[in-house]
Amino acid sequence: MAAEIVKNACGREPEIIKLPMTHDQNVLKKCWEECAHTLVEDSRNGTVCFGSLGDPNFFSTFIHIRRTIRRLYPDVEIRTIPGISSITAFASKNLNGIDCSFEVWNGVEENKDVIIVLKATKPREIANYLSKKGFKDFILFERLFTPHERIHTEMPEKGDYFSIMLAKR
Repeated sequence: MAAEIVKNACGREPEIIKLPMTHDQNVLKKCWEECAHTLVEDSRNGTVCFGSLGDPNFFSTFIHIRRTIRRLYPDVEIRTIPGISSITAFASKNLNGIDCSFEVWNGVEENKDVIIVLKATKPREIANYLSKKGFKDFILFERLFTPHERIHTEMPEKGDYFSIMLAKR
């Protein structure tokens, strides 16, 4: 489905990269490195697009490929255009909407190492609270994709209503 979207946008047949559905980290690492190499080599001749369904930065293979490119080819510029994640697509079909906290879980039993706080209007207070729960790294994003976009690594006392805080252990 992504190939058809890319074809319509670019006006030419896209190259389809096969990525296996496996948990074998050695196989995955090799595939990510091969994909990174292909994308970087193709980018030497112009702009390259990695098209995917959903948002490329939310539970996507692209996250691993981007990390691999940054590790192997740190000089290559990478920009992403956000898509519609399955979470927001689901919310648009849920006739009741979602206006309370919820957890996104990928089905793997593991520690929750990331928390995302929407509408973080008291970022310093939130960071202090989460620090007591073992979180150490905080980034506050305000008014993303607007002319007034701000990104903070030091938590201010007050945040914008249109803000998201990322907390990592």
